[in-house]
Formats: sequence, C-alpha cells, structure tokens
Amino acid sequence: MSDNYHHTAKGFLDIFNLCYFMNNTSTRTPESYKVIVDTIISSSPEFAAVYDKSNDSNTLMLDFSQKMNTSITLEYLAGLIDGDGSFGFNFSTTSSRITSFFQVTQSKDDYGVLTALMDYFGCGEVKKYPNKDACVYRIHSYKNLLEKIRPLLLSIHLNTVKQFYVEPTRLLRHHKKTRKIGC
Repeated sequence: MSDNYHHTAKGFLDIFNLCYFMNNTSTRTPESYKVIVDTIISSSPEFAAVYDKSNDSNTLMLDFSQKMNTSITLEYLAGLIDGDGSFGFNFSTTSSRITSFFQVTQSKDDYGVLTALMDYFGCGEVKKYPNKDACVYRIHSYKNLLEKIRPLLLSIHLNTVKQFYVEPTRLLRHHKKTRKIGC
C-alpha cells in the first residue's frame, strides 16, 4: 500500500479481479464481470494497456482458493465457532427423542473450510444447502459431540454463550444411558 500500487490501473484491475466474486450474489456472474471489465478497458487506454485476459477473475479466484491456508488452529476454531457456529437441540414429541447437534455454516465459496473442519475432527458431514449459496458442517453423534467438541470447548475461550452448549448434551447422554429414553 505504501507504494500506491492500488492507485495504478494495473493495481486497480488486480484488486477488482481478486474481489469481484468474493461475496457471491446473484448479480455477480461471469457475464456481469465481463461487462464491467469491458467498460473499464474501453473507458481508458491506460487500463487497456495493462489488462491481461489470462488474469481474469476465474483464473485468479481458482488460484486464490487453491493457495488458501486451511490449517486449523485453536484460535481459528474459537473465532469460527463464535461467529458461524451453533449448537442446537431437536425435540420430537412423537418419539420422545431429544437429539443435539453442532454445526458451522459458511458460504458455498468456503466449502473447503468446512471440509478442513471435518478432517480436523475426523467426523461429521458437509452438505450444500439446495437453492442457497451456503453449506454446513454438522455433527449429530452424541459420542463425537462429547469426545471431540466438548474437550475443544473446555480448552478454548469463546466470547459467547456457545461455550456452555455441550453440557446439556453430556447430561442428555447420561440420561439416555441411565433412563433409556431413546435418544
């Protein structure tokens, strides 16, 4: 930034290429990208001189996602759970079942983050939501919630009440073993 590269035509186009599809919306299509780039290039010989078709957004975004660091640290997990994670309980009145789950929801563009989570924990599943630009990593198993998520929550600090959600799962699991209510 100190060299003001972003104020040059090449710098502007590089930033535009990297950012255009980052926040995917229904209006950000390859066609709309081309219309904008063509407008920019036709408006200034300076932009036309530095534009390189081989560096269009599709190529750069593929390169960007391949180089993205998906290493999981405890600090990263804390932020991900605080920001995009949730815990919940499902109650079935017909079968007297109570089930619990842990999930992290991301944009479909961050599918790799969720598969990295699945690899990190060694359990769960990643699914894409139909008709939405989102996907979810989810753990349903009491065993995995208690053996993999609970120890994590005991070892990291979260800034939200999510830290306390695994305790009811432990109690439900204990109740299931002692009362056999069919969880």
